[in-house]
Amino acid sequence: MPFITDRLESLQRQQESIDSKEISKKELVNEPTQKSFVSRFSYQLQDVMNFLKANIIGQDEALKSIEKILKVVKAELNDSKRPLAVALLLGPTGVGKTSTAKLLAQALSRNEDNFCRIDMNTLAQEHYAASLIGAPPGYVGSKEGNTLFSAQNIAGTYSVPSVVLFDEIEKANQNVLLSLLEVLDSGELTLTSGVKKINFRNAIIIMTSNLGAKEVFNYRKKHGNPDYRREKKIIKKKLEENFLPEFINRIDYILYYQSIEKTQLEQIINLELQTLKSKGLGDIIISKKVMKKLIDSYNFVYGVRDIKRMFYNDILPLIADRILNDEQVSIIDIQDCKFVIR
Repeated sequence: MPFITDRLESLQRQQESIDSKEISKKELVNEPTQKSFVSRFSYQLQDVMNFLKANIIGQDEALKSIEKILKVVKAELNDSKRPLAVALLLGPTGVGKTSTAKLLAQALSRNEDNFCRIDMNTLAQEHYAASLIGAPPGYVGSKEGNTLFSAQNIAGTYSVPSVVLFDEIEKANQNVLLSLLEVLDSGELTLTSGVKKINFRNAIIIMTSNLGAKEVFNYRKKHGNPDYRREKKIIKKKLEENFLPEFINRIDYILYYQSIEKTQLEQIINLELQTLKSKGLGDIIISKKVMKKLIDSYNFVYGVRDIKRMFYNDILPLIADRILNDEQVSIIDIQDCKFVIR
């Protein structure tokens, strides 16, 4: 019957329309709104931070800032026309600033030597600027474009960022600092030859400085207990007195490293023992007397370097004697005011 047939066909078309709409709704629900982000950098943030926290003692605030830097780099949110990050690490000597750069390079590339370090103390004179950007035209070496920078270490790789360290930046001549403005601003350094550029756009640049350390020491000597908020203001004031505003403005992150407290020294000494263990010496135990003597050698002015100096001068030679004579090293003790091994 034509009427019934038409009616059935109409109902069928309506059902197909409803089914089609339902399918479209499901597709919309299941369709991802955004593709999963895959960073070009291969490092695992948590692994890097665990490594840094295990090896850098007493700098929790600074390490939180390092983690923020690495997050931004991993997410590739930095300006592509600049270095990946520019960080200035401030604080007293011997508290872990330089070690942070070395350990970061090691964590990112599994090789602590895979980074570029420039000791700015060697660039205190104006004419040393040529060491960075090459000799001026007409001078010996101008055509070659020789520079202190290792272009290979600075480049890193597609999946591994490099680490460039400018150590003790405050000791460099102002003209040397001005020559770095191009690096901090555009991520490139044009050598004086004009035909060669060094690319820093895949680099995390770290600068260290001991500015304000003397003033902080005097403040503590006068007031006793540490006041980190006040000490940070002292260091910030010295920073502004010693660097031009245009230089400071090109720094992305300013990190303040605190003085090491005596309660944290035992952890640092144990790290030194772990280093010896990694050389195949097994477990080395130091007595309470030795631990106390090492801790008592701590000097606020020099940081943990006095402890390490005693360790290297008085303890390591004893261990070396044992090794060279094929004798076991087990316990380091003090006897008659001298370090002994038994």
